[in-house]
Amino acid sequence: MYSQEATSGAIDAATREIEARNRDLKSYIRGTNDCFAFLLLYEAFLRGSKSLSKDMAAIKYRDHKEFLGCTNLLELATQLGFGVVPDRVPQSGDVCYEERRGIGTAMVAREGYWLAPTERLKGVREVRKTLFKELRPQFLARPVYI
Repeated sequence: MYSQEATSGAIDAATREIEARNRDLKSYIRGTNDCFAFLLLYEAFLRGSKSLSKDMAAIKYRDHKEFLGCTNLLELATQLGFGVVPDRVPQSGDVCYEERRGIGTAMVAREGYWLAPTERLKGVREVRKTLFKELRPQFLARPVYI
């Protein structure tokens, strides 16, 4: 398992990168400054040269249902080296996926909040508080140390 310092540093670096992209792009582009791009950046900064997402970063997609050629998001999490958290008790550095009203969101947990980029180009923000036990996400996953 990764330390809190490692996950926190990776979240900070991914946040800075999304915010830099927002300044340069001036628009919300799937695969560039959305929640899945944030997830890929988080994984890449967390694992450095051992990143499993580095080959996925250049793939574009129109919506969350066709993301990176995976048949579902659990498959994507497995490809990225995340293990499902069966008890659904979140820790800092965990990721989850929710789909509500046909809109999918990938989020990363940090010190009591789920984080994700906003479509209004305001950078990465606290989407909502983490719960003691998460009941809403389709799945909750934790990065496996490789």
